[in-house]
Amino acid sequence: MKEILTIEQLRSEWINLHDLDRAKAVRAIHKDGTSIRQIANQLHKPDSGLRRLLDALDAPVEDRLLARNGQITTSELVRRSRAAGRARAAKNNEELKLERGRQTLHAADLICKWLVETQMYGPDCKQALDDVKRKLQGIIPAELLPTIQASPDTPIDQIIEQTKPPAFKEEYKFDIAGWFTEWLYNWTFYAFHDVGVRDNALDLAIKRLGPRFS
Repeated sequence: MKEILTIEQLRSEWINLHDLDRAKAVRAIHKDGTSIRQIANQLHKPDSGLRRLLDALDAPVEDRLLARNGQITTSELVRRSRAAGRARAAKNNEELKLERGRQTLHAADLICKWLVETQMYGPDCKQALDDVKRKLQGIIPAELLPTIQASPDTPIDQIIEQTKPPAFKEEYKFDIAGWFTEWLYNWTFYAFHDVGVRDNALDLAIKRLGPRFS
């Protein structure tokens, strides 16, 4: 079925069409701006039945071929389609988890490298990480969030440089560790937009640098 049927044409030809062709027609009409409920009303069909047909249309191609050849029923096709959808979702979730894991490791590498380069005293280093975690988890007034803007595609090195606090802030005149803490907070805030990745990277950095804290 190549042409897009109107609802009137689909209603008159419904009995002669395969379920998959019915689904294609419904999807085409729906994409053209008509809701499934409106289509169902004009076809005098339950909208749940039309949604079921649309599920069948998303089945793997080999299963759709079996259905067209009469080797499996539409009900079985719908079951296989939904099972395939769940499998895709599970795979996507697993891939997302792996990607977030890679991002976390990379973020922790960057944090550890930066902290080592500061040459801060071990306990001050741990305090900085703990303070930054608390701030990034929301224990800070919104009006005190960093104001320096960085676009998402800005390189990390550039973000780090751009978010460096002023060299002579009065409150950090005798508190270099506090100055570094503010800097760490600033650049991690903008460098890692995924809150979970950011928090896990800070935790991992604490574990990795544990020996420096004693």
